[in-house]
Parts: sequence; C-alpha cells; structure tokens
Amino acid sequence: MVAPLKTRGNVRLLYAEVQCKASPGRITWRVTFATLALMAAQPPLTEIPLFPLSTVLYPGAPLQLRIFEPRYLDMVRECARADSPFGVCLILQGQEVGTPATSAAVGTLARITDFNHGADGLLGIAIEGGGRFRVAHTRVRSDGLIRGEVELWPDEPAAPVPVEFLLLQTIGERLVETMAPHWQRACWS
Repeated sequence: MVAPLKTRGNVRLLYAEVQCKASPGRITWRVTFATLALMAAQPPLTEIPLFPLSTVLYPGAPLQLRIFEPRYLDMVRECARADSPFGVCLILQGQEVGTPATSAAVGTLARITDFNHGADGLLGIAIEGGGRFRVAHTRVRSDGLIRGEVELWPDEPAAPVPVEFLLLQTIGERLVETMAPHWQRACWS
C-alpha cells in the first residue's frame, strides 16, 4: 500500500509503504518511510560577464566608463552584439586594472546606453543600472575576464521616507539638481 504525498513542516513525505508478512505463528509488519527535505524553488542562474569597479552602480543610475583593457573591449563588443547586460560589482580587494580583482558577491546589471571615442582614443560607454543580483559562482577566463553565475534579486517595494527625514530628502534632491551637470562633465574628462 502506498500512502499519498504529504508535507509535514519542512519535510515532504514521499511515500509510506506498509508490508505485512505472515509466517507460521507470527505476523510482522514493516513500515518503510522515504522522505525528502523540501527545497525552496531555486531561481535559475544566469551567466554574465562581471566588471569589478571601485564604485557602486545603483539600479536606475547612469555611469560613464572608459574602456581600454582588451578583456573589457571584448566584453563590450559581446554585450552590444547580443544586447545583453553585464554585471558591475564593487571591488573588495585588488585594483580595477590588471589582474582580476576580488569583488563583492552582489552587484547590479548594467546596460550600455551610448558609446563614444575620446580624444585619447579610448572607448567611452554610458551605462545604466538595472536589476540587482547575487553571485553564486565565478570563473576567470584565460583573458582575465570574470564571468559569474548570478541569481537575480526581486525588486523591493518602495518605502515612504519617514517624516523626521523629509528635510534630508529635500537637501539630497537639491544637491543632485545643482551638481548633476558638473558630475556629468567630470565623468567624460
């Protein structure tokens, strides 16, 4: 006899099998339980190139980058052809240039929104932050480009600013309005 599938707490009962054996002068019952721990549905992992930076890219925020290392020129070419994002992660240890840096296990997807060539001959790209992600695994290609298997984070609901912090919100908005033109010019120089 096979019992129906049941769930108790965080354990799923796959089946319970009851066997009855009769022998002369004796009846034995054997009950076999097979269980499987319930696993939360694992979101699919996506593999993307990672770009470690010493700055943070926020969702929805623009950022200007100058690209000159061959590994990142190849990454930009690949992302532009496939219209796919790459990931920006904060550097925890190492440098932006040279050997692959150790980066944070969280980051932001980046989409290329514009290209330009500077007077110095370097490729300039404008990117915009998209969704956030958590890095599950990384590997370094032979050219030094880091690729990561990432799990996308769902967006968090917007929360209202508490009344006691409304003045700070206003000051921050005015600072951005005043300084944004200066910051944009500084990024391309």
